[in-house]
Amino acid sequence: MSKKRHWLWALSAAWLLLSACQSNAPRAADRERYLYATVTKGLGAEARFNACSEISVDLLVAECMLAVAQTAAQVHRKALSEYCPRLPNGVWKDECYFLAAEAVKRHDKEEAAEMCNESGQFVDDCGQHLWQTAVGAIAPRAVEGWEVALPKAERLYEKWEPILAETTDFESRFWQRFFQRTFEPQRVLDLTACDKLAPRYAERCAEAGAELYWRRVHMLVGFQDGLSRFCDAASTSRGVEAVGKLPRLEAEAHPALAPVIKEFYEGRCAAE
Repeated sequence: MSKKRHWLWALSAAWLLLSACQSNAPRAADRERYLYATVTKGLGAEARFNACSEISVDLLVAECMLAVAQTAAQVHRKALSEYCPRLPNGVWKDECYFLAAEAVKRHDKEEAAEMCNESGQFVDDCGQHLWQTAVGAIAPRAVEGWEVALPKAERLYEKWEPILAETTDFESRFWQRFFQRTFEPQRVLDLTACDKLAPRYAERCAEAGAELYWRRVHMLVGFQDGLSRFCDAASTSRGVEAVGKLPRLEAEAHPALAPVIKEFYEGRCAAE
């Protein structure tokens, strides 16, 4: 589950826990309605949806309806997408379509893409969930495997591009995930292998490596001692090479890393 979506479930659980500790009558009533709708045995889907709609907190109404929709889809052997329109517009309805896409992705990629297109703010994450497992299986853990893996990745790309490229950020995410799968095990990040690829892949490869390095720098400068070490190294005349020798930021010098270091130096070090 992405960080963007994880907070939904945490928020709902926290609200129920808080309500359980309160004697406030409206909150207690909402808790009872939620449990009645989601836990009561032998209750029909319509009655469950009606019980959810009587909850006074809008966000919990939708979360309750999603729980009911998931149960109803399993019990009645129907597609989850048939119940998603019942939810009020908003984040939980988007989540419903996200889950509906995941439920059908193995046997109907076109329908899965259609569900992702309905998932609102989660559309890009939803699209990635349709293909990321396959990319993970293809992408090698060492650059020597690219020669064999790239044709396979290209075929996978051609499978999903026609139905995801216009509505999601498929183009950038696909190749980023492919190349980062190779770079992630590297303690010393080395993007020089990107320069040996055909132009079609070389730029994407370097961009993927730079984004991974951005995340590594972001983690390091989050600590005060890490920020000071980064700033000291980046301020030198050979900043890229100096930063690339820091623990956790080990990297071979490459032009794609210079903008990353410059961004953090100007944004964080200048403010110190």
